[in-house]
Amino acid sequence: MNNFNNENSNNEIYNNTNTNEVVGVAENAPKKSSWQKELLDWTLSIVIAVVVALLLTNYVFQLVNVKGSSMEPTLHDGDFLYVHKLMYKPEVGDIIVLDAPDDPEKFYIKRIVALEGQTVSIDLYDDKLYVDGEEVEEPYIDPKANWTEGSAEPYTVPKGHVFVLGDNRYTGGSKDSRSLGAIPIENITGKAMFRLFPFDNFGGLYNN
Repeated sequence: MNNFNNENSNNEIYNNTNTNEVVGVAENAPKKSSWQKELLDWTLSIVIAVVVALLLTNYVFQLVNVKGSSMEPTLHDGDFLYVHKLMYKPEVGDIIVLDAPDDPEKFYIKRIVALEGQTVSIDLYDDKLYVDGEEVEEPYIDPKANWTEGSAEPYTVPKGHVFVLGDNRYTGGSKDSRSLGAIPIENITGKAMFRLFPFDNFGGLYNN
């Protein structure tokens, strides 16, 4: 009888020891405070937002602030534009943003007037632009502007390039393909689609 009681007592002590150990582990387990969890959530959200923003601005669209008067009267100094970049294919008449071939720190905003393989000629006497021998209607320029820059000799745009002009055709009004030559397509960032600011001129840049 005594031995039986002793065995039971030993079992009770063993069980109590295990219980104390389990309780001790639960009480000493580290807990992440609510402010640490909230900080981690905010940090993760900010990182994701930055990555998404970088992807969008690098591959989908760009917001551009116009500087200078080379695209007047269409665009003005201080205009804020939405530029579409994703899968852009150059077309005649597009207003494009391009990396300046003469200054890697700058970008230019110009209009495409001819694509690869097309022949451009400028008549300095009647202030007309011709592409493949046909006069180009340009309702977006100031009809009073007198062309004094450019070559009257026909110029064929090489493969992988475009010929661009600023809408400002007054003397010194625009640095474009008349002095820079044809622009490599790889220099094109995207097509300007909308004017976002000033608000009184908000809207698309093309009438058609």
